[in-house]
Order: sequence, then C-alpha cells, then structure tokens
Amino acid sequence: MGTKLLDPEFSEDVPAGQVMNTDPGPGDRIRKKGDVGLIVSKGPERYQVPQLAGLDVDAATRALESVQLVVGKQTNAYSDAFPAGRVIIFSPKFDTTQKPGTPVDLWVSLGRKPIPVPNMTGKPVKDATKALRKAGFTVERTDQFDATVPEGKVVSQTPNNGTLFGKDKVKLVVSKGPPMVAVPNVRSKKLADAQRILTEAGFKVKVELAPFHLGLNLVAGQNPAAGKMAQPGSTVIVTIV
Repeated sequence: MGTKLLDPEFSEDVPAGQVMNTDPGPGDRIRKKGDVGLIVSKGPERYQVPQLAGLDVDAATRALESVQLVVGKQTNAYSDAFPAGRVIIFSPKFDTTQKPGTPVDLWVSLGRKPIPVPNMTGKPVKDATKALRKAGFTVERTDQFDATVPEGKVVSQTPNNGTLFGKDKVKLVVSKGPPMVAVPNVRSKKLADAQRILTEAGFKVKVELAPFHLGLNLVAGQNPAAGKMAQPGSTVIVTIV
C-alpha cells in the first residue's frame, strides 16, 4: 500500500501544506496494494481586489467575477476627474484580500457637476466677482463707458443664466460711467447763463468768488478749462468777478 497526492483544496480550518483529507477516507476499506490519496490544504480561499478606478461598470463587473468577487452597492457621484459611467472609487480597497463572493461597492461618475449661473447684471462688480468665484467659475472683466449704468456696476454678463461647470469662464462688462465730454466754454458769460450751459451739458457747478470780486457776476475762469474732457456728473468750478 502506498500514498499519492491528489489535487489540493481550499480549507478554512487546515493550514496550507497540511493533509486535510484522504481518499478513501478514514475507516474505509482499501484494496490490497492500493494507494491512499492525500488531499493537501491550500489554506483559506482568498482573492485580491483588482484595480477598478477608471473602468466602466461592465468592465469592473468582469474584473471582479474573474477573481470570484461580485459588484455590491452602486452609488452615483459627480466627478471632475472621471467621465460619466466610470468608477471613481470602490470598497474594499485595491489589493486587499477577500473571501469569494465578497461584494465590492462602486462609486460611479455622473461626470462634471453642472452649476447654476447667477445673474449679476446691475450688481457692483466686486459683489458679482465674489459670487461667481464662490460658485466655482473664473471671471473675465471688460470695462466700458455706459450712459445709463453707474460706474463700477455690471452692464452685461455672458452667460447670465443656465448652467456651467466648475472653472468655466463668465464674462463681465463693467461700467466706467458715462462717456467723457468736452467742458463748454463759459468764460465771460453771466453766472446764470454759465450755470445753465454747464448743467445742460451734464455737469455740476460750484461758484467761487475771485479775490478781486467786483459784483459783476461774470465768469472770469473755470476749472476744468474749456474743451477739457470730463465725465458728466463731475463738478466744474467757475470763478466770478
């Protein structure tokens, strides 16, 4: 009677390399000069979790099935790094040892998260920039004169509605106030006429008396000077004699 090694088998109880069973089994009869088969333990049946990040769900499923593991719970999540339908992370982690049939949970990308664009038209540029950057966008600013929108406020925004993705660009056009105009010439005019002319041109008027004021109420000087470019709403100082 001799012995021969049979195919090893997994065992949760018998350490690897030790005999876990015989064929025939203990107490069974054996033919004269027959062999006793020895079944040696391979130890517990375990498999390593494969790398799944970046795979689509079908590929991840096949990768798990090839090592006797299965897909567990699937959770959708937005991701800037992984395209829609790809595995972002998974648990248990890569290369950890698991029993056969262990479920591996997947977090699957929905793609980049759409972000609503707030409309900041008419708002102070400081507030608009802060709100847009806080939402996750980059801001491009252009300044231009505008006769109706006060200086420092947003004239227009592109886009001003809908959704964008994080780090996408929003363009702001910001008012520099009304366009500059030439200051009218009011030298030698009567004060009342000078005030009317300057006011009609969009300027405020401040009156100062000349050191040698004679009570004639004629304009002897003005600042800014005639022909200088100034913004409507600014003040022109007239000096009268």
